[in-house]
Amino acid sequence: AITIAQGSLYVDSGASVTDNVDVGLVATVTGVVNSAQVGVYTLSYSALDTAGNAAQVITRTVTVTDQTKPVITLLGQSPYTLALGTGWVDPGVQVIDNVDNSLQASITGTVNTTLIGSYILSYNAVDSAGNVALTVTRIVNVKDLTPPVITLNGASAITIAQGSLYVDSGASVTDNVDVGLVATITGAVNSAQLGVYTLSYSALDTAGNAAQVITRTVTVTDQTKPVITLLGQSPYTLALGTGWVEPGAQVVDNVDKALQATITGTVNTTLIGSYILSYNAVDSAGNVALTVTRTVNVKDLTPPVITLNGASAITIAQGSLYVDSGASVTDNVDVG
Repeated sequence: AITIAQGSLYVDSGASVTDNVDVGLVATVTGVVNSAQVGVYTLSYSALDTAGNAAQVITRTVTVTDQTKPVITLLGQSPYTLALGTGWVDPGVQVIDNVDNSLQASITGTVNTTLIGSYILSYNAVDSAGNVALTVTRIVNVKDLTPPVITLNGASAITIAQGSLYVDSGASVTDNVDVGLVATITGAVNSAQLGVYTLSYSALDTAGNAAQVITRTVTVTDQTKPVITLLGQSPYTLALGTGWVEPGAQVVDNVDKALQATITGTVNTTLIGSYILSYNAVDSAGNVALTVTRTVNVKDLTPPVITLNGASAITIAQGSLYVDSGASVTDNVDVG
C-alpha cells in the first residue's frame, strides 16, 4: 500500500516473478493510477509460466491524497491605518485550495478602535484533507488622525487706535486626544504704525496632526482728533470801522502735517457787536477736532471831538456880563 500526493508523478516499483522451471518471467500489471485525482487505486500483478501455470494474483493499493496546503492572500492593506474611534471592517482574505473551493479563513485577534496602538490579526485555514495553511497576519495601526481645532478668543477682526497697547486675546485649542495644547502665534501688531496686521494661529498634536490655521486681522487706525490752537486773542477787541484781519489758528495732528482749519462766522466791522468765529478741522482719517471759538468784539474806540464856538482866547471888561459861546461836539457814532 502506497500513499502519494495529488499531482505527483507515480512510478510503479513493479514485481518480480520466480518459477521452478522458467527464468525471466515478467508480471503483467493491470490498473492505472491517476495522480491528478484523489482516490484509492488498485494495481493487479499476474504471471503465467510456459507450462500454463498461473501465479496467484497480487495487488497493490495506491492512495492519492490531497497534501497541498491552502494559500491565504490578504485583501486590503497591511499594515492598515485606522483612525481612532472609527469602526473596523475587516477587508478579509482570499483562500485558494487545490481541492476545496469555498474555504473560509479563521481570524484570531481583535482591534480596539478606541485605543491607539498596533493590533495583529492572524488568518488561517484548514482544508478537508487536514492541510493547514501558512498563517498570514495583518497589522492594524489605530492612530489619532484627527487634527486639533483652534477657536479664537475674541473677534477675528479687531480695530484699535494708533498708539494704544494691543494685548492679544489668544485662542483655545481642543483635540480628541491631547489636553492642554497651546496655539502658536505668528505675526505681530505694531500699534504705533497705521496698517492692517494679520496674526496666524497654528497647533500640532502629539500625533503630528496639524490644525487648520486660523487668522485674526488687527487694523491700527488713526483715532486721534486734531487739536486747534487759536493764534491771537480771544476775546478780540476791534475798533469800529477798521478792517478785520484774521489771526488764524494752528492745527496739530498726529498723522496729517498740513491741516488747515475751516472758519465759520463773519465780523461786521461797521456794526458794533460781539461776533463769534468757529474753527474746526478734519484729518484724513475722518477725526473731527473739537471746535474752538473766538469772540470778536467790535467797539467804538473813537473819542468825540470838541470844537469851541468862538475864539479860544477872549478878553472882556471887568464888570461886564460874560456869556460863553459854548462848543460843538461831534462823534463817529453818537449824535446830539
